[in-house]
This record gives sequence, structure tokens and C-alpha cells, in this order.
Amino acid sequence: SDAAHLVAYGVPSVNYGPSGRTISGKVNWDPLIGEHTNIADIVGTARTFTAIMLDVASKSRAELKLKTL
Repeated sequence: SDAAHLVAYGVPSVNYGPSGRTISGKVNWDPLIGEHTNIADIVGTARTFTAIMLDVASKSRAELKLKTL
């Protein structure tokens, strides 16, 4: 995640996404596989990112309160 680095420089940021399983002792954990995530969580995250991109792309710079270049 880049959120911590962005926040350190004053850029408002959000850390969002599927959480992988990296701690032993959880159901179906296999340390030889490493971090892994449920496919349904990845699909849900992709849908959220897509909805945000479509929403932002459909607005003008003024609506997003962005400076004009």
C-alpha cells in the first residue's frame, strides 16, 4: 500500500482492498503458498474500484474541485 507514504507527504489517501491471509493458525493456511486472498474478495474489490473510476471519469474537473492545468 502506498497510502502511508502519500499521507506522510500530505496527500489524502485511503487504504482499501482485499486482505490476504498471512498469519498461521487460520483455516486452510499453508505457509508454503504464502499470502492468499479469497477470489470473491478480489472480485468485490475490482467492482468497487470500477465504480469509483466510472464515477470520477464522468465528472468535470470543476465538479471534482480540481485545479485546471
